[in-house]
Amino acid sequence: MDKKFLITLIATQKINDDTDSVTFTAPAEFYIKDGTKYIVYKEYGDSSMTSEDFVLNTIKVYSPEKVSVTRKQKYTSRLFLEKFNTHQTQYRTPVGSIIFGVMCTDIEDSLTPDGGTLNVEYNLLQGASLISENSFKITVKEA
Repeated sequence: MDKKFLITLIATQKINDDTDSVTFTAPAEFYIKDGTKYIVYKEYGDSSMTSEDFVLNTIKVYSPEKVSVTRKQKYTSRLFLEKFNTHQTQYRTPVGSIIFGVMCTDIEDSLTPDGGTLNVEYNLLQGASLISENSFKITVKEA
């Protein structure tokens, strides 16, 4: 029998002196395959009209220094977070695409087959300019 999991996600964004955060809990799939840890969950927005109106989020922890976040919806985006490295990412919107630099400053992974936490801190850059400081913490627990 497969285990059922719940995640609690706390995401924080700081722009200049303004900090905003969001917290939510959702059912999730959590498993480890070939050494990669997967967290997969659906995120429903305030404007979701049906049970099929969601963003499918997949977080992959490849190693203590490498994490990816993929958000699949009408406009799919992917962040590749590698500790102490900067990667470019394209964010698509209804009015066009924006390219950001993503500089990962910290990854703390204590996920085991029974759950745990993942903390990631990163900065978004436009060229050499800091746009925002970001972090997310995901706690995975058996349901």
